[in-house]
Amino acid sequence: MTLLQRAGVNLGYKLLVFPALIWGFAALFPGLIRFATVWQPIAISGLFILTGLIADETILPRAGNLPATFQGFLFMTAVLWASQFLFSGSRVTGMGALALGLLLGMAELCMHRWILQQREKQEKSS
Repeated sequence: MTLLQRAGVNLGYKLLVFPALIWGFAALFPGLIRFATVWQPIAISGLFILTGLIADETILPRAGNLPATFQGFLFMTAVLWASQFLFSGSRVTGMGALALGLLLGMAELCMHRWILQQREKQEKSS
């Protein structure tokens, strides 16, 4: 699988999974995360998708799955928590950011495993 194909599958996965988890978590746990506007989860998802696509091809191969996933978890947790200060009227508790960051990190752990397997197959075939 080429870089372009791998990135396309990764993009499709992230486009489906990130918004679904972010909106779903906020709907299930409004006491932990409350978005003031529809644009907040869209902006957060977009940021996570963009940084994730880049990090999955640069940091992941160098650091490995667990360290890269942990770095992503820290980044996503911090962004989720800080987003409440950028969007007036929203509320993201520390526990909400931590729990959703962990959930997103678990989703990324699976995708990272697949990406690394595809990279390994590509290296063996070249």
